[in-house]
Amino acid sequence: MNSVFRYLLALPLVVGCSSPSHSTPDDVTDAGTADSATAIARATVRGLIVDYDTKHPMAGLSVTEGDATTTTDAQGLWSLSVATGIPMYPVISGNPKYVKLNLPENIITGDFDHGRVLLPTLTTFHLGTSALPGYDSTRGIIYVTATTLPTCPSLAGGTLVDTPSGSDFRYFKYGLPSTTATGFADREDPVGAVYDAPPGDDTLLITHPTCKVPTFPYVNGGRTLTGRVHVEGGDVNSAMDFYLW
Repeated sequence: MNSVFRYLLALPLVVGCSSPSHSTPDDVTDAGTADSATAIARATVRGLIVDYDTKHPMAGLSVTEGDATTTTDAQGLWSLSVATGIPMYPVISGNPKYVKLNLPENIITGDFDHGRVLLPTLTTFHLGTSALPGYDSTRGIIYVTATTLPTCPSLAGGTLVDTPSGSDFRYFKYGLPSTTATGFADREDPVGAVYDAPPGDDTLLITHPTCKVPTFPYVNGGRTLTGRVHVEGGDVNSAMDFYLW
């Protein structure tokens, strides 16, 4: 049961795959300081999608980002040429046995690798939501991941400080939603779930007693994260990731 809750989203920093999106304290900056002269008309974004349980690459999935759509190849790889400077949600869908996955809203400013994304089956997704008290499948769920950079020694003490109106949330402990945990814990992925969120576009914010938390929007490699996530009811998983340093 412990592994059920560790499927949601594995970005490059989480799974340790090498990619140009690997962040350091030097390249996570406030968006207001980004050099607009580096913006280009279009940029290449890419990634890899694998099954959460088997880790096998998933072919034939639809990946949409902005005005561009493609399908994953036999190795689970995908690549798109997308417009820069426009807020958009990367969306993964197309297999009826798997969830639809909404990744955080971003603005592409240059070539970017989303890295490896683990996609859960509907069975795994339903097992996870069954452990959330009062879960309403007509409303949305957002799984929250948090990644510490080298200058942030621990996630402990981090908390969610802004969640959608009418939603509920649980922090994770030992891989499960906890009724007693009051904040983030180390070695938890995800660190929490916001559920029964109203469908639509929402924002999440976190705080930490010692580590720095970027103020949205902030730059992460060739993308700017806006802090927004798109929420839908049904068999849809939305994901939000945070970096602390």
